[in-house]
Amino acid sequence: MTKHMKSTVVFLVLFTVNLSKAQKCGDKIAGIQNRSKTAQESKTMGVFQFKMVADKKTFVLDSSWTFEISDAWVENTWKYKCVNSQPVIDKESSFQLVVEPKTHQIKPRFDYILSKEGTGGTFLSSKPPIEFKYQGEDTIVLLLKKFNRPLIDTTTALIARITFIKVNR
Repeated sequence: MTKHMKSTVVFLVLFTVNLSKAQKCGDKIAGIQNRSKTAQESKTMGVFQFKMVADKKTFVLDSSWTFEISDAWVENTWKYKCVNSQPVIDKESSFQLVVEPKTHQIKPRFDYILSKEGTGGTFLSSKPPIEFKYQGEDTIVLLLKKFNRPLIDTTTALIARITFIKVNR
């Protein structure tokens, strides 16, 4: 079994395990880690911690696509739990960096990823926003990469290092 096939199998197993924990609760899905869609939503839900600012926000990836970072913040990890058949936010003690991208694209793409050093990554085509584990750093570096041959070869080319800095206000 190739490395790519093993990664796919691990992903599918983890996805299935997470899905088995999920349950419908009102108009929400309870039991799965979630993320706020905007910093304002994070504040409203009581999970917002602080803003992070990127050293560069706009990246022209090719003639049909510009990737732009609209906002970034750190919030508690959270999920919905069901209480009397109503969704209630279950705030956890761990944290996540949430990056809200604004993409300008013509068609879906699966050949660009954003990742923390030493981790997999998230396709920029994935449903935004994108979250990463946060462990108290004042500065976080994310890597913007392009797959050389999408879905065939797992080697990537580094496009940019994006440094996020904690904003103390």
